[in-house]
Amino acid sequence: MKNETVHPYLASWFARHPEQMPLGLMAVDTTGRILEATPRAAEMCGMTKEDLTGASLDDTPIPLDVEALRTPGNTICFTLQRMDGEFDLRCTCTGTTSNETGNTAAIVILEETPGASAADSVRIQLEKLASIDNLVAGVAHELNNPLTAVLGYAQLLLHKTQDETTRKRLVAIAEESQRCHRIVQNLLTFADRNKGEKVMTDVNRLLADTMALCRYQMQVDHIEVRLDLADAPAMVLADLDELRRVFLNLMSNAHHALTKTKSDDRRLEVSTTVKGDSLYITFLDTGAGVPREIRHRIFDPFFTTRPLGEGMGLGLSVAFGIIQDHGGRIWLDPSENAGGAAFQLELPLAT
Repeated sequence: MKNETVHPYLASWFARHPEQMPLGLMAVDTTGRILEATPRAAEMCGMTKEDLTGASLDDTPIPLDVEALRTPGNTICFTLQRMDGEFDLRCTCTGTTSNETGNTAAIVILEETPGASAADSVRIQLEKLASIDNLVAGVAHELNNPLTAVLGYAQLLLHKTQDETTRKRLVAIAEESQRCHRIVQNLLTFADRNKGEKVMTDVNRLLADTMALCRYQMQVDHIEVRLDLADAPAMVLADLDELRRVFLNLMSNAHHALTKTKSDDRRLEVSTTVKGDSLYITFLDTGAGVPREIRHRIFDPFFTTRPLGEGMGLGLSVAFGIIQDHGGRIWLDPSENAGGAAFQLELPLAT
């Protein structure tokens, strides 16, 4: 059966339940064959939409049998093992629906849920950061002393020599020593994240001020910047400098990604939303996005996709630690299907 003849199963279901479109949906016949699936369902299964459509339930990682399809409301929670990590999913059968020819199929809903594997992932990431802090601090301090000596002697000799060739070589030594010194300082900043005083902070204003620092260079690179800030108060208890560092890093990453894209649609959108007791911040760009195979590593210390010398791979690790220190979360939103990358932050509102 061709996709266009079975698509009405999901089309009619969407018409009755439009709020469920972001979830993973599959239409499955009474033999367990998947007649139609949304791209989100395929992503959750770690398969392409083409491979999932037409496959049997037995060929998927979903532990669902044909009998379960006949029971509306039947729900199964399970942990899905994929190449890019572990995910806790809830699978719900809604009963059957019919297309215009009278054929019936069951609708299966897949929903990602927070669970033990998510907590374990956070714990492992924090343990990585804690262990590498000590290593980085030791190495940085050991490098700092000889670098200071090299830089000092190079500058001293530069003032004493008149030979042009020698001066050029000494300038090169001094400049490279300065570059090494900046790298060491970045390492020390990463390892010694001294926690400043947390004060009442208007995140909307901080985002606007931070964006003002980046706006000119983005405009030079033909990048459109949009700010969509919540009308509701966005006050959190935060270390102003640390939170600004997180925002600058995410904007810098988006800027770098957008300068590499060949598309004319170069855009960075930053928005805030208040839901309940939490403030949600979204950084959405229209760059190339983050390849699926490396998504589980982007918060690892020293992991970077940039060429040698352009980045140390510490930015997102530092951001992860800072947001955790503030009682919040940061993650790459996997549901963006329009290309680009969307980083989400959640921070508790001040009470």
